[in-house]
Amino acid sequence: MSKKLTYMEDLVGSEIASLANDEALLAKALERFSSAASNQVLSETFQYMAKESAHYAEQLAQGLSPKVPGSSRDSVKGIIEEGQKLLKNVGDPLLADVKLLAVAQRLMGFQVAAYQAALPLSRILNRSDLVLVCQAAVESKTRSVQDLQSVGLHHLYWRASWWNEEPNGTWERVKLALKEDWEKTKEHLGIHATDQEEHKDAPQPGPAFRYGYGAALHYRDLEWNEETISFLRSHYGGVWNERAGKQIERGWLYSREKHANVG
Repeated sequence: MSKKLTYMEDLVGSEIASLANDEALLAKALERFSSAASNQVLSETFQYMAKESAHYAEQLAQGLSPKVPGSSRDSVKGIIEEGQKLLKNVGDPLLADVKLLAVAQRLMGFQVAAYQAALPLSRILNRSDLVLVCQAAVESKTRSVQDLQSVGLHHLYWRASWWNEEPNGTWERVKLALKEDWEKTKEHLGIHATDQEEHKDAPQPGPAFRYGYGAALHYRDLEWNEETISFLRSHYGGVWNERAGKQIERGWLYSREKHANVG
């Protein structure tokens, strides 16, 4: 075996060992994040991510020689330590959750980059087992970032205590009612079932719609006008572009229609 290939094997082994150690460290950190989070949904998200990290730590370790050296990267340890130090100085549970969310997104972003860097090295050595693990991890970590962003929009960034005061299951009932209304609309307009997802009038009960719906319930004395739009925009945690603005307006109007006779 050539000297160059031997060096490449050592390099790949060291990279994979470091990734395995990073994942083991992440699993423990995410467990702590889960215990520290005051928001239940965020806590459950961290718990799921911790299990995934433990799984990848085990999968990576199986593809390594027992003598391959590796250590957790200083960048991963540094991000975790930074988050833990800052949490000690945050007295507001919501702000603590926001900080935990930001730290977790940075960690997932770093891991995505690390796995993407390990992929071509694994391919050079024809290590199909490591290639499959790295590819699955990139997809998993990318989904985790998306999940964290969704949790932030739905539960944290608005800082809207009025939505948290709604009874459990309220939003699920709203989505069900919205779906039923859309089915009636489709029948009335002659829209085929296959058209539902792409039709411009199809409901999209995501964070923007939900924000508009909840805001209309809370700010009952406000009407939908430029002043209200400006006020809601200043409290919205997501990107208020044309599409989001339309969905927020639609959620607001749908809420007002459904609760027109409620005092």
